[in-house]
Amino acid sequence: MKKKLLPIVGISCGDPNGIGIEIILKSLCDKRILEFFTPVIFSNYQLLSTQTAFFNLGLKFNIIKYGERPKRGQINVVNAWENEFVTEFGKFTKISGEISYKSLELTTMAIVDNNIDVMVTAPINKKNIQNEKFSFPGHTDYLSDKFNGESLMFMISEKLKIGLLTDHVAINKIVSKINAEKIKKKI
Repeated sequence: MKKKLLPIVGISCGDPNGIGIEIILKSLCDKRILEFFTPVIFSNYQLLSTQTAFFNLGLKFNIIKYGERPKRGQINVVNAWENEFVTEFGKFTKISGEISYKSLELTTMAIVDNNIDVMVTAPINKKNIQNEKFSFPGHTDYLSDKFNGESLMFMISEKLKIGLLTDHVAINKIVSKINAEKIKKKI
């Protein structure tokens, strides 16, 4: 019997001083999830191993090179950078912003190069990620620019699935950003 092809899901690590890596790692703790997709985390083996130990998760990783076929049934890691990073949870640092950008950039490149089928992004710090190549209010605008199109931000749970009409807009400006054309375009 031929094995069913699983989607390859590329995951950017977000800000390594934030909650993103913890969410990624804890979501991959139940091995049954590997029956639904093949994860590829664009981060750094040392960082993921350190946080796995910190949260006492006992996960194992398979290191692959960019463009290499990930192994099914394993948590694959592509090193988006080589230098060691020491996590300082909750700290706003320039280096954590640089790392979150490197991860996002490589994950985006992987989808363009057809190395992954789907992209999941962990939270970034919208201030420290800013640089000459990233001057956006968040992921959604960055991805719209990279793919020369319109992105749609989703927030999904078992009971509720939301596609946002506006994103990264102050509450007092939301009403002015809503119109029939925008609603039709997002639908």
